[in-house]
Amino acid sequence: MEVLMDIWHWMIAFSVFAFPLLLGTLTYLRLRSRSLRLAHIIGFLIAPGLTFYFIRMEEIQSLQRLAQEDGGRIRCGLPLLGAVILMFVGTGLQLAFSLMVQGLLAARRRRVKA
Repeated sequence: MEVLMDIWHWMIAFSVFAFPLLLGTLTYLRLRSRSLRLAHIIGFLIAPGLTFYFIRMEEIQSLQRLAQEDGGRIRCGLPLLGAVILMFVGTGLQLAFSLMVQGLLAARRRRVKA
């Protein structure tokens, strides 16, 4: 049972990165008939924006839980620093992944067209 819980926690951790990429790709596919450039821009920006939002909400919740356990105050700023670093690293990774996905979609469209 413990192994299943570990798998579930890892799956939840990676879904923060997988869901925004999927949503960005689906948005691109939906908008490409109207404006290809707009579809690429929106598809590219959705993933890092949602990743930043999801990680920020998770970190705010964990910091509030930490503050409640400590009597309503946080004594050390290191958890907050770790949360900020995690947000920016996650958003940076999502920018890179989103750029790769949009590049693959553009290459696929050129290859199908030719």
